[in-house]
Amino acid sequence: MKNQILISILVSLISIAATVSSSIAKSDRQSQNGTFQGTLIYPSDYLPAQKVCAKNVKTKKLFCVETKQQQTDFSLSVKAGTYEIFARECIKSYEKDLVCRDGYLPRRAYYNEHAKCGITAECAKKFKHNRRILVPIRSGQTIANIKPHDWYSN
Repeated sequence: MKNQILISILVSLISIAATVSSSIAKSDRQSQNGTFQGTLIYPSDYLPAQKVCAKNVKTKKLFCVETKQQQTDFSLSVKAGTYEIFARECIKSYEKDLVCRDGYLPRRAYYNEHAKCGITAECAKKFKHNRRILVPIRSGQTIANIKPHDWYSN
């Protein structure tokens, strides 16, 4: 009888240890991500639903987040690396739906020198080539003020 109780206690302890280990591993994986935060604009009197993506320049892997119509900010979780960041507009459902239901147009608004400067005439003169900004990010880091605003850079 004592052996059965001891075995039962041992099995319970092993189960608890496995659960704790799994939770720690999950927490470690999440803390390996960095976060880009920023704002969205659109050259019109409305702000359509958009898809904001960060493309890892080394692996070409995309990390994306979808926004709703009239949503002016975003937060995007990515793995550590160096990224170019862009937004794409919803095809047409913005006319009647809060979220995009029919996909995104291929045109991209990049986070580039012109967007970082402020999308003004002075910025256009200063940054004629509209080079995309490559943004390095580390695990656990948050980088704010990302602006994929340049809808005219394509």
